[in-house]
Amino acid sequence: MLKEISFWSNRYTGSIAMQSFKLYDTDNIEMTNTRILTQATDPNARFSAYEFALFPLERLNWNSNYRAEFIYTEDNELKNKTWFFKTRATLYPYYQVESNNQTLQVISGKPYVIYIQPTDCNDTFNGYNYSYSGLSVDSIGFNDLNSIYVQVSGAIGNSMTVNLNNNTSFTIVISATDSALSNTSIPAELRNSIIDFGDQFGIRRLYSKISLRNVLCQFSATC
Repeated sequence: MLKEISFWSNRYTGSIAMQSFKLYDTDNIEMTNTRILTQATDPNARFSAYEFALFPLERLNWNSNYRAEFIYTEDNELKNKTWFFKTRATLYPYYQVESNNQTLQVISGKPYVIYIQPTDCNDTFNGYNYSYSGLSVDSIGFNDLNSIYVQVSGAIGNSMTVNLNNNTSFTIVISATDSALSNTSIPAELRNSIIDFGDQFGIRRLYSKISLRNVLCQFSATC
């Protein structure tokens, strides 16, 4: 699953040299924890002299706007390309777990995504167990490597504790209200999280799945 922002052009036959490749968040703050691949640094030796890719080394937020800026010289003439993208939304309202043993209020019969904020790009989980009292578990499963979906039914006050195999636990308690973050609907054609610009403005492709998990962990054990 690719998670990259890349610049590529088959129009140019002259000299192309990258000056900078940057990513900015919704607040216009540069995300500096990134890795850039070029023909010289591509570990698979597949990039051409006209291909450049930026990989964030930390997960981006769901349903958020970002700006990419690529500055380069073409035959010694300074140029730049800027474009914007929005990461995909979750299918359900979601909670973000930022500390161990956090308690989350949920409404009976309503599905949620529970996102466990990773400490780095190696911080994932692939297993869990749970215990509960008084309620019924309608559904539970993996949403991705950092989140699960869950739906429970029962009376107010019923609870369930989930233990993940990355040493993180959280408890959900059925309540009359919740404080989950709202998800936003996206068009069906974008639900595969891929936006393709073709060669418009020299941009090869832009994957909004960049919000999920960074593939560069395969190049670095510690990120």
